[in-house]
Amino acid sequence: MQAGLSDLSPDVVLLDIDMPGPDGFSSFARLARPRPLVFVTAFAEHAARAYDIDAVDYLLKPVSSTRLDEALARILRRIPPPSRAVATGIPPQSDVRFVAQGRIYLLDATTISSIQAIGNYIEITTETQQINLRSTLAATYERLDGAAFVRVHRSWIVARRALAQVTSLPGSRYEFLLKDRRRAPGGRAFAKVITASVRRGPAGS
Repeated sequence: MQAGLSDLSPDVVLLDIDMPGPDGFSSFARLARPRPLVFVTAFAEHAARAYDIDAVDYLLKPVSSTRLDEALARILRRIPPPSRAVATGIPPQSDVRFVAQGRIYLLDATTISSIQAIGNYIEITTETQQINLRSTLAATYERLDGAAFVRVHRSWIVARRALAQVTSLPGSRYEFLLKDRRRAPGGRAFAKVITASVRRGPAGS
């Protein structure tokens, strides 16, 4: 187990407690560089010790997809999003991480044109595909670079570089025409943000 962890140099570690050779605690302690850790085990009695070494979460088998999603989401909250990269001195990354159905999806932010809330899901539209994930628009917006994306409506986030035209409507409302010819509404509650974004112009222009 130890050789495998060292060889792979993982970004995140999920370990059981009882394993062949060193147990989960010993294996984690031998890592040269600390990584976010989640224990996945059948032994509830080791939870306090796990949190003493700053484990992100402690999952008891059998693990439901909901609990796994929660654990992965906690891991992502420990990774600075692009909007905080400059302040923390960490180089910004183009990949945006999303958690759904027990998986972490990595999408190139420069390919995302819009994100729409549809019920309990979000629909992410990129240059090549549409992806539906169970999440909220507010949580998604926190993962994005505020210089590249703007929330224009309670149900819409658009990439500034994807904007083709902005039309002002009565009642402090707006309509956005995207370069792929789709249209997105602009809500009154977001008028100030929209106006500031329009003055700056599309990203990359």
